[in-house]
Amino acid sequence: MSDDKKGKIIIHVGDTSNVEIQTVESGLEDDDIQVEYQEAYQEEEIEVPVKKKKRKHEKREVYFDILRILAIFMVLYTQTDSYQLFAECVAGSFGYIFFMMLSVAAYCGPFIFFMISGALLLDKEETLSQVFKKRILRMLCVLVIITVMYYFSDILAGKDKLDIRTFFGDLYAKERIPALWFLYTYLGFLICLPFLRAMAKNMTVKEFLYMTIIVFVISFVFPEFEDKIFYGRYIFNTNFSLGWLTTSIIIYPIAGYFLHKRLSTDMLTKLLPVVWGVNLVVMGIIVYNTKYYTTYTESVRLYTGYFSWGCLSNAFAMFMTAKVLFSGKKFGRIPEKVIRSVSGCVMGVYLFHPAVLDRIKFFDNIEAKIFGEVTGPMRIFPCFLWIGVVFTVCLVPTWIIRRLPFAKKIL
Repeated sequence: MSDDKKGKIIIHVGDTSNVEIQTVESGLEDDDIQVEYQEAYQEEEIEVPVKKKKRKHEKREVYFDILRILAIFMVLYTQTDSYQLFAECVAGSFGYIFFMMLSVAAYCGPFIFFMISGALLLDKEETLSQVFKKRILRMLCVLVIITVMYYFSDILAGKDKLDIRTFFGDLYAKERIPALWFLYTYLGFLICLPFLRAMAKNMTVKEFLYMTIIVFVISFVFPEFEDKIFYGRYIFNTNFSLGWLTTSIIIYPIAGYFLHKRLSTDMLTKLLPVVWGVNLVVMGIIVYNTKYYTTYTESVRLYTGYFSWGCLSNAFAMFMTAKVLFSGKKFGRIPEKVIRSVSGCVMGVYLFHPAVLDRIKFFDNIEAKIFGEVTGPMRIFPCFLWIGVVFTVCLVPTWIIRRLPFAKKIL
């Protein structure tokens, strides 16, 4: 601005009831006005507070909540008699195939949780200090608290005795109950989070597809080849050192990130028939392998050794299906509130369900009454009812605990 247009507004502040505003020069522009506050013949600078723009939060996707609820029911399915229903059917029958496919699909439940975590966490910007305090320390507290709970449960049941050294040794070396493997693995994921973020953000879509193909070949194609050609006598040379790609904390979080952030819904809609086609072929081969194994090994009626082969294809198919069907969809305020409330209790249901299934004898009587004398494929109905009972029994205390201010961030 030229000097001839420079000016200022002088506000003489003496008696606050009589304020005189004098414009010294005309021709002022709004951005060029200098304001001087003079009080008691002294100049005083006054800072005018500026309103901060509200941070725009990313719209919450309800399909994550639906996936969480689906995944916990899949976990409960594998922890109850439902998982073994195929063994009560005639080998090769429709019931045998149907129930085994349900069991194979349910096997991927925990890995869907890793995909959701990858979708939500790998795109965030956090310092190492924030990752440690906000995520690692929190999950470590959950692990210790739940381990203590089941430790004292064992002591009261006479299965263990109080010994601090043994407790911390077990906490360090093994999980108190099998279900806690998930917390240990999830802690590993959180520890690796900073460089997993760098890996995911700098990876192209082609590189992700390349990685997925490698994992599929290692986790399904090679084992099938070894089983049918070499009859288990030879396995893939471990010196290739590619196994790290197949671990829960690598492929599944990165897959969740790409399927949510980098691949559009339209693209996933086109890929979905292909993924489901591959998945059905994989499950068909698993059914065939299991039937073949149990037929020629008469002493083994229930065999699940092949089920893990279908984790990758099932997890991808279910995650993609949920996004295609529910991403951006509206269910109404009340239904969405219910879905989110139930979804928020999933961690508690996972942590408490072993107590209901194995440690509280009262529920053994309930389970016996639900199943009664039902045998064969018809056991599917009491199985589903029992899963619903376990889910509800774990959901209610979790929902109550989450009402406590400090507990919501833990469960």
